[in-house]
Amino acid sequence: MVNDGIGEPSDGKLKPIVDAAQSSDLAIDEIAFLAAKLGKSGETIKFDAGGLVADLASSGGPTSLSTILTPFYLVSLGFKVPKLGVPGRPAGGIDVFAQLPGFLIDPEPVRVREIVGNCGFSHFKAGDKYAPCDAKLFKYRQKVGAQDVPDLVIASLLAKKIAVGVENVGLDIRVAPFGNLGSDYEAARSNAERFNAVADSLGLKSTCFLTDSRTPYQPYIGRGEALLALRKVVEGQADPWLENHANECWEMASNLAELGGLPVSKERPGIHGILRLHLEAQGTSWSKFLEKTDKVINGHRSQLVAETNGYLKIDIERVRDVFVRENGVTHEREVFPDRIGVILSASTNQRVSEGDTIATLRFREDQSGALAKELSKIISVGEQGGEKIDLERIVG
Repeated sequence: MVNDGIGEPSDGKLKPIVDAAQSSDLAIDEIAFLAAKLGKSGETIKFDAGGLVADLASSGGPTSLSTILTPFYLVSLGFKVPKLGVPGRPAGGIDVFAQLPGFLIDPEPVRVREIVGNCGFSHFKAGDKYAPCDAKLFKYRQKVGAQDVPDLVIASLLAKKIAVGVENVGLDIRVAPFGNLGSDYEAARSNAERFNAVADSLGLKSTCFLTDSRTPYQPYIGRGEALLALRKVVEGQADPWLENHANECWEMASNLAELGGLPVSKERPGIHGILRLHLEAQGTSWSKFLEKTDKVINGHRSQLVAETNGYLKIDIERVRDVFVRENGVTHEREVFPDRIGVILSASTNQRVSEGDTIATLRFREDQSGALAKELSKIISVGEQGGEKIDLERIVG
């Protein structure tokens, strides 16, 4: 079944794979076999780095910067990081960096090796060149509503690590009712153990991190805003909320280093130099990074204001849906649209007073009235809710 589907990845051939995964749990060796076939369906890359090749993936979910920040921390710890990624909703790593003029999102394998050799980290997209059958299977899963089938999610995530020679795998499982690998912590733990078992059968070391995706991880939401958050962290200007999230990303990197047998310092390192080298090696520059983030800042011309006293409430799933809708139509020169951004002025469950600014907004002028009204219903004031759950680690 898998050989037929991957050998000729048409909808008709892929359907039995998806149907089988939807109807019952696949065996661990079946998921591993599928992951290997998907990962080796296109160009593959290997590194002679003595096992020190790592990456952190995620199960998807808005506002986290773990797939953007953690690679730089991994490099600081001594890892090589070839990151094969897919667009996020609303902001994944590759579509965030693609906002920078000149950033190479689809380099040839030889160029990937050069970039990793120069700065330790290359970020590029899956698709026609790398793991193409995985991309086709994902499109089919989207078509039939099978994006959140855990066994297929696991196979897809690991396929991208196999394609580029990653040996130490981290996975940020973002737990929420709309999560791809667990709508609650019990399901997420079960899927984490399953992910680790599949990784082990493929000869990979893995650690899963369970993080609470029901509320925002940090205040910067959007593709351009994620770049701005990265700049704030790098320049030491992060507010406590963003700073706490950066520390969480450092903790993930540190745990992967411990798994790989590397020494880890207690202090989170600066990543300014690594970022500059990465931008230059990937075809852009620090100056373009500053220009883009300045433009993002200047684009925040509208405000949401608390209409009453109370606690800030954010429907993160509906926020995601708005971003997906607004950025959903692409054009020839707009591979990853960036038409909307939000910067929260307060965190979920924070006490606010009537008249306080609770968020600033960036969007096109023709969007302003209707979109601001819609977001005011999603980012609003109400009664205090439950507390956020701390990061949880599950080692393979």
